[in-house]
Amino acid sequence: MIINRKYFPFIIKNSSKTSFLKIFLTKNKFKRFFNSKKDEKKNKQNNKSIKRYFGKEDQEKQNKKIPELYFEARGCSIGHPNKKNGGEDSFFISKFSIGVADGVGGWSRVKGGDPGRYARELMRYSKESIESSQNNPIDVLQYAYQKTDKSILGSSTAVIGILSSNCFSNPQKIKNSRNIKSNSNTQKSNQRKKAFFIAANLGDSGFKVIRNKKIILSSIEQTHGFNFPFQIGKNSSDKPSDADLYEIEVEKDDIIIMATDGIFDNIFEREILEKIIEYQKESNQKELNQKELNQKELNQKESNQKELNQNQFSSNQKELNQKELNQKELNQKELNQKEFWGEKLSKDLANLAIEYGKNPNYISPFSVNALRNGYFYKGGKLDDSTIIIAQLKELI
Repeated sequence: MIINRKYFPFIIKNSSKTSFLKIFLTKNKFKRFFNSKKDEKKNKQNNKSIKRYFGKEDQEKQNKKIPELYFEARGCSIGHPNKKNGGEDSFFISKFSIGVADGVGGWSRVKGGDPGRYARELMRYSKESIESSQNNPIDVLQYAYQKTDKSILGSSTAVIGILSSNCFSNPQKIKNSRNIKSNSNTQKSNQRKKAFFIAANLGDSGFKVIRNKKIILSSIEQTHGFNFPFQIGKNSSDKPSDADLYEIEVEKDDIIIMATDGIFDNIFEREILEKIIEYQKESNQKELNQKELNQKELNQKESNQKELNQNQFSSNQKELNQKELNQKELNQKELNQKEFWGEKLSKDLANLAIEYGKNPNYISPFSVNALRNGYFYKGGKLDDSTIIIAQLKELI
């Protein structure tokens, strides 16, 4: 019998026999079989297309979804007193992200070296990446690393933090995930608006998360050896993917401190915390006093206006309208008078780090760390000092 290969293209080997088992199908049966396979393949392709489409759409929706909280943040950067160019640190602040970079100073001693420019470009492109809806800080760092001019003779440490409405999509990638629970009771905690703070840290800059006057999360510095931090840039084998990734659920009024080693090498953690508590207390008391003063002014104003009204009917209506107007003015006045305590504190801490850095007899965090690593070092470590203080506020 002659087999027409157009309709019967199959020859299946029978593993239990040495001969071949030939499969014969009728023309009609084969057509149905072939068409069903063709349709099945087509459906699979369509399903893949649908999945790709909706997957992309869902991702876009997720990217567009903003968290319930935002950063009220201020930053300050003070260069090493001996550096005419203002130092090699850089930072950025936006509504939902913060970042700092510390250009490695050793490059400034190399002809044509410019670590400050490298750090500035790194932060500029990091912010650009976040504004284009990227919410993975390691991917942000990778984008900035690729975009930064490769001809620049410089390298930098970096830390980037992003507020997200969702937890990180791939928790397995998180190298230093911390499961932190709120100290408040569950019922109260569930009523508070929340977001996720996701951060990538590469090198010896870092961050701390503070809640209810306690530090609940601190990044760990990355070093190859004492005073030799991880860094990305010229002639460095470190990559953005080497950064440690952190994730924590944050709440309204949580505080995040992000800074370069110029701060953490000179000011102990406990002193930073004490300063935050002190400045917050002063700010709250000042705000309370101002509210009382404004209320007294409002009451006096309403009392004077009431005496001027003559007609009882028109007086009631005027009083009502004027009261609403006065309240609006009061609210606007309080808004204008309100200052974020973090602005003054960031400046004071940056200046304090410089002051400690100049003191040859000061027992600094850097000198303690040197001793732990078998080195003797006395005094502060004078360096560029950059710090961001951010408090989480409710998005109205």
